Amino acid sequence: MAYPYGSGSYAPNAGPGYPQQPPYGGVAAYPYPYPPQQQPYGAPGLGAHPQQQQQQQQQQQPPVMGGGYHSGPLPLAAAAPPLGSMGMALTYNGIPVPPPPPAPPGAATQGLDVHGAVERIYKAMKGFGTDERTLTLEVCALDPFAADAVCMAYKSQKGKDVVAHVESETSGSFEAVLRAKLLGPVLFDAYTIHRACAGIGTDEDALTEVLLARSNSDIYMLKQAFQATYGKPLERVVDEDLSFKTKRLFAMALAGGRIDEHVPPTAQQVQADVATLYNSMRGAGTDETAACGVLCSRNNAQLIAIAEEYRRTHGKLLSAALDNDFSGHMRAALVFIARGAEPATSGASSHPLQPHEYGIARDARLLADGFTNDRALVRRVLRAHWDTRRWVAVKAAFQAHHKRGLAARVKSEISGDYQRALLAVIGAT
Repeated sequence: MAYPYGSGSYAPNAGPGYPQQPPYGGVAAYPYPYPPQQQPYGAPGLGAHPQQQQQQQQQQQPPVMGGGYHSGPLPLAAAAPPLGSMGMALTYNGIPVPPPPPAPPGAATQGLDVHGAVERIYKAMKGFGTDERTLTLEVCALDPFAADAVCMAYKSQKGKDVVAHVESETSGSFEAVLRAKLLGPVLFDAYTIHRACAGIGTDEDALTEVLLARSNSDIYMLKQAFQATYGKPLERVVDEDLSFKTKRLFAMALAGGRIDEHVPPTAQQVQADVATLYNSMRGAGTDETAACGVLCSRNNAQLIAIAEEYRRTHGKLLSAALDNDFSGHMRAALVFIARGAEPATSGASSHPLQPHEYGIARDARLLADGFTNDRALVRRVLRAHWDTRRWVAVKAAFQAHHKRGLAARVKSEISGDYQRALLAVIGAT
């Protein structure tokens, strides 16, 4: 798809041209390289090819320690996913997505009136004034495939970049919500990283939330999209904006060498990882490399098993130990990974999480923190809402912890077009 940025303050640099696109709605080959076959848990190596991973998930459910870790993947959103060069659906952050740059566009959402959506969005911004309610109604209802289709059709029918047009007619957090919806999951992550590293200072929280605890295929897709969009390698941009040992942490994360999600935890390796983490925080100083090596390379099920074993063995939460012994951005990043593996409550009656529950309680807490920072709130809501089933669980965790729903808090603390747009994304509860 043609990149939907235009005149906004954070428009990308000119990148390489995109390949010739097939007729709209055609199936494009998936261009991204994948890492080679993953070795068993505890051995060096990169992740398995996603097609092999998918086949292994379907063919076997190996026994796991503690019982119940393999409850099966969450069902995907009902949309016609694009197919890669080997016939497999493209997914990003657990949901089907259209091919991001540099790939040609994928198939449109079935049943979507693309022409009608384009006309209504264009009319809402034509002439003097802007019809913000129509923009909210049209844009905030788009799924990733619909957003991709609208961005492509808008340029061909109106001769304008729809994101650039929205940026010129709206402002503030309302603009930010609309931009995120139009970009879709992959390009919004790329935009978030670009903005986090632009200008003076770094938005370390944004880098942490977007880049850590991601699957190998997510990392590879994001790196390709970032390069195609901004004309620079993602690793170099991040490395140049960080300092000291934090560079090494993010270099590990961006290597795409995380153990594949289908590989279960084993008691021997979990105990060895817990010992490594404990020893990295013993005595004077800390061994950042050892801690990063464990937390950046283990998959969700393994991280959950490690967090539970650490609590059982040492009588305290792994996140609390990391918080006490590390400092600065390194501490925030490691705690972010560890908290994703810990249940909302840490009492004796709490149960280890299922792999698909990784990060739900943590993300619910981050939503509450975001109400003091509109940029963070938009980022957290918009990144989380695409996976509809997981989003229901995040909102339920928010309500359980804060005794009122996310939508209710938005209504009480936010107003105007920004409130209406955020509520349209959040849903009724």
